[in-house]
Amino acid sequence: MKAAPKRKDEDAALAALHALKILDSEPEPEFDAIVRTAAEICGAPISLISLIDHDRQWFKANVGLPGIAETPRELAFCAHAVLGGDLFEVPDAMQDSRFADNPLVTGPPDIRFYAGAPVLLNDGICVGTLCVMDRKPRQLSEKQRETLRCLSRIVAHAMQGRYAIRETLRLVDRLSEQHELLRVTLQSVADGIVTTDAEGNVSLLNAVAERLTGWSTSEARGRALSEVLHVIVDASAVASRSCNHDLLVSRDGRRYGIERSVTPILKDNGSVLGEVCVFRDVTEQRRSYAQIAYRATHDMLTGLANRSEFETQLGRALHTARTTPIQHALMYIDLDQFKRLNDACGHAAGDRLLKQFARVLTATVRGGDTVSRLGGDEFAVILEDCALDDARRLAQEICDHMEDFRFAHGELKFRIGASIGVVKIDDHWRTEAALLQAADAACFSAKDAGRNRVHLWGETDLAVQAREEGLRWATQIEQALDENRFELFAQRIVPLDRPVNGVHAEILLRMVARDGALVPPGAFLPSAERHNLSSRIDRWVLLRTLLWLRSASNQTRVDMLSVNLSGHSVGDPAFHVWACGKLDEAGPALCSRLCFEITETAGVANLAQAAAFIAELRSRGVRVALDDFGSGTASFGYLKKLSVDFLKIDGQFVRDMLTDALNEAAVRCFVDVAKVVGMKTIAEFVESPAVMSRLERMGVDYAQGFLVHQPEPIDGLLDDLPDAASRAPSQSLHGLSICS
Repeated sequence: MKAAPKRKDEDAALAALHALKILDSEPEPEFDAIVRTAAEICGAPISLISLIDHDRQWFKANVGLPGIAETPRELAFCAHAVLGGDLFEVPDAMQDSRFADNPLVTGPPDIRFYAGAPVLLNDGICVGTLCVMDRKPRQLSEKQRETLRCLSRIVAHAMQGRYAIRETLRLVDRLSEQHELLRVTLQSVADGIVTTDAEGNVSLLNAVAERLTGWSTSEARGRALSEVLHVIVDASAVASRSCNHDLLVSRDGRRYGIERSVTPILKDNGSVLGEVCVFRDVTEQRRSYAQIAYRATHDMLTGLANRSEFETQLGRALHTARTTPIQHALMYIDLDQFKRLNDACGHAAGDRLLKQFARVLTATVRGGDTVSRLGGDEFAVILEDCALDDARRLAQEICDHMEDFRFAHGELKFRIGASIGVVKIDDHWRTEAALLQAADAACFSAKDAGRNRVHLWGETDLAVQAREEGLRWATQIEQALDENRFELFAQRIVPLDRPVNGVHAEILLRMVARDGALVPPGAFLPSAERHNLSSRIDRWVLLRTLLWLRSASNQTRVDMLSVNLSGHSVGDPAFHVWACGKLDEAGPALCSRLCFEITETAGVANLAQAAAFIAELRSRGVRVALDDFGSGTASFGYLKKLSVDFLKIDGQFVRDMLTDALNEAAVRCFVDVAKVVGMKTIAEFVESPAVMSRLERMGVDYAQGFLVHQPEPIDGLLDDLPDAASRAPSQSLHGLSICS
């Protein structure tokens, strides 16, 4: 492991630590409060105020590493952080050569993430850091970094403040012998100082004390200390659980948050001459703490409780439901048509809608209910001491308000609904996560049932069970992607108007379960679409297809491989950039053997993006097929706007065309239109020789289905390819069906 680097000004830093008298690790409430705040805001389990000298680092305040007071300097992340003048961040220590073999990383406490802001004194000397750490890789947001920097400055200020107070008290001890020196010194100290006689009457105020109290020394002399230094309890500080509660009320009514200490002035024989009260104006510091605490618990856009505070309150509500007979309820709310408005009018309009809905929500529920924005357009309300029927009534009131609500944007008006899931909070629930998942599922059921309505969660609710099943599939898909547990299959596509000379096939996908069983796409792809995992799957398929093509020994026998793209990928510009980059890396030879299949509904839903993406693909020699043609509501109208090479006729028209005249007429129409626009046609779901023969007579160019070829692992795709160059089309097709 590399030794921790050294600072050029180590001696100056060590001298500063001695001067400030903070060489010990004795805990102090203010510093403990700072590290707790840093941990909360940064979402980190560990936060430290770390001080550095020649050989070690030790902790002035410690959250998350109980029982550890110091570590050798050579192991300390902070030894690197003190070298710079700004925040030092290590997103993943295992990937950083400076720390990969550090015992603190490879063993307990298993540090993977570190961010530390240097603690710089007024003279620029760095004595240590305020840092946060985590046992998993991550990165701070820019707001979190700025907050950490702000807190490190507060640490430096607090250290120097302690030093000023201690120096003042040391001078006060010599009051009887050096009265004039003391008076001059007191006037120059930045803290307020009031001295009294043995009876507790004021004898002296320095300039700072006069300014803060509103009393001059001549006016205050002889008055009781409590009259001049009028201190009350700061109710807001108590409510925020701050350790500093003192509020100084000046003579003119102004209020200052203060920290104070009172020390007796003793003679050598121990008798009391009086006392000295030293206090410091911390109004701005408390205001900063209050702002930080507010930001840690509230959503900045709507002013509602944020997700972190909501989860805290939900845990408390669940605990009381388990330990008392009081009933609570939870509402999970999702705005209807929010994405449509956001896309049409922009994020600023979307933010304005969220603020308006937050006001509607808070005005409808009861005053003591916890109203939270969980993120995006999702909200939640914890209804304490509320029966389920009352919760349902309140939820319906929200829907009724939204029924009449119209969001205005310029001359446009939008109708926005709210789908609400309601769950009873009782001892039935083992965890807050399970409770929230049930509320989310009930909300989804409300949306699925028609939007802007209320749905009560029930254990026998089939929609909820389906939702939970979808979530389980989403988890399995993510695990399979992480563990590379997918396998490429392929199904051949054959020409009807000429012999088979090479392989034209569609790439299909199977998930490999943990027990080795193959899971068909119909079981997991709907969940992938629902949970935004389909683009990740598309990336996996395209990469593996390119790899297979590149490594195939008889690559020249591959005429074309068709790769399906999901609607998410078609409408995602980031995917377009990524895919085009991979195609450029693959080169023209491989691109000429690729075809991307885009479903008609996906292309129509993202028409502008689809058209631009198709143009990029075709410029690289990649062909494009419009899949499931005929399934949309305006199929023909979009052919002029989507320049593709193939139309794949939806199998619902092909399968029963011999017994359904309307289906046959539709297929014939599709073929005629394709010829007019210069596109080839592919018929899906070809399952009988009679259908095959009819398609050939109608002029369909290609056929795909179980009659042609049963899907098989891609590695076997070229093994059984018949040499059909000299056969008639019908003989060639029969040969393929036998091989399959």
